[in-house]
Amino acid sequence: MTSPVLTERRQSGGYLVSEASGERSREQVTLKQQPNGTILDGGTILGRIGVSTGAPVWTANPGNTGNGAMGAIVESAGAIVGDYRLTFVDPATNAGTFEVFDPNGAYVGTGKVGVAFAGGGLGFTLADGAVDFVGGDGGKVTVAPNADAGKYTVCKIDAADGSQKAAAILFNSPFDVTSGDTKQTVTKRHSEVNGSELTYPPNADIGAVNAQLEALGIIVR
Repeated sequence: MTSPVLTERRQSGGYLVSEASGERSREQVTLKQQPNGTILDGGTILGRIGVSTGAPVWTANPGNTGNGAMGAIVESAGAIVGDYRLTFVDPATNAGTFEVFDPNGAYVGTGKVGVAFAGGGLGFTLADGAVDFVGGDGGKVTVAPNADAGKYTVCKIDAADGSQKAAAILFNSPFDVTSGDTKQTVTKRHSEVNGSELTYPPNADIGAVNAQLEALGIIVR
């Protein structure tokens, strides 16, 4: 008689090497419902869904003189739903300075053509074009609303809603998260973890993901 094959899943918190005293390393978050058949183990790397449904979208003003192209726009913590306004205030040959205001009309910062800009929860580079920008040229960056903003989900490097970046590690194991959103304990900061006990996103650059975790204060050993 053939004996049944028993598979032991990972234990809750089994990936931890050390963590801060009390509850400083852990936090309760909302984990988004996953597709049917999904069972997650402790050690699964999670991403946090941003405020928009995808990458923010740039729209140049129809009457612009300059034709520089906007590069990829990255959303980060602090982004606000709505239209960010960009206006050139100091044009220059193959250059130029612009001001950025958030959807509430608050001043975010000043940027320059060809130089990476970061502020107000957005990051981007507006390239120089064949025709220089002039004063009053500009456009808008639209951050669309997302009902799942702030929730956590399995990190996937090809996502475009913010969850492509490591933001936490699932503590509980195993866990069925297919019936709806659930409250879950995660490791979010101030800890050391065993890399061999983590579940990384498919096709991920392990070094890059580890660097994202390290930025949170989670050191992979």
